[in-house]
Amino acid sequence: MNLLPKAVEEFRDTSYWDKFFENVGQEAFEWYSDYCDLEPVLNKYVKPKDSVLIIGCGNSRLSNDLYDSGIENIHNIDISETVINKMQKDNRRRNKMIYSTMDARQMTYNDDQFSVVLDKGTIDALMSNKSVQVLSDIDQILTEVARVIRSNGRFICISSTVLCDELNEHDLEN
Repeated sequence: MNLLPKAVEEFRDTSYWDKFFENVGQEAFEWYSDYCDLEPVLNKYVKPKDSVLIIGCGNSRLSNDLYDSGIENIHNIDISETVINKMQKDNRRRNKMIYSTMDARQMTYNDDQFSVVLDKGTIDALMSNKSVQVLSDIDQILTEVARVIRSNGRFICISSTVLCDELNEHDLEN
């Protein structure tokens, strides 16, 4: 079964993701890399005391692995209610971890709530082209990240897209 969309713009559509997560079944789908590959970097920048937000969590095991390594204050968001319901059910034993259906462009969290915000491919999924709408959506996400992250917090963006200009505009380059 081909899980990829017919057009890259479908990555921007909630209904695509609902169907994707219905079709992928119980198997975790890891975009780019899994925890084992990312562990050295994550161990350097994410500590057990941190409050972590993962945007576009999907059904990745990343938050599970972080939780099992001692980082328990994790909030996961995704636009797909299908995947959020599945992840809540699958992670009941990780009772401090929170899953919410939420758009990263309009988060309901308080200002300065998180010490770490992590994105593994969400911005890439929205970056289907360089149209005004796409760039506006990326700007909205980065504005929200800047709002919810604490001073001296860390934004970890695992991406195949170069976002230097966008990050500079939001003072998130470090």
